Amino acid sequence: MTAVLNDYDRKVLDVLDQAARGGLPCPTNFDIAEKVDCNHKTAITVVARLKAKGLIAIEGTVNAREITIVESGARTAMSRRCNRRIHHDNEDNVTRKPAAILTSHTPCFRCGARPDACACSHRRAMA
Repeated sequence: MTAVLNDYDRKVLDVLDQAARGGLPCPTNFDIAEKVDCNHKTAITVVARLKAKGLIAIEGTVNAREITIVESGARTAMSRRCNRRIHHDNEDNVTRKPAAILTSHTPCFRCGARPDACACSHRRAMA
């Protein structure tokens, strides 16, 4: 019996199959989402659905996994650990996205008042 696949299922399976046939590391959910043009939560759902339908087999965890395409037997290499703050343009160009830093000069994120004039509890807790 052949599993019924929707558009996202087919696209994600194609992305995983290309990685497996090329011997590439297993794409992260963020990589899959970017290639399929969806959000990462949809990618997570589709990968889980493909596994439930028996089309792929997953070994490892979300941060370090290998995926096998059941039909062909092709297998991805072990994925790299996913770090959402690191953006990989390619292997040679890795840039870090700046994290939000709260200082004594940052206006209150709740009321927008100056630090010395803010009376809300959130600002006092931050100090």
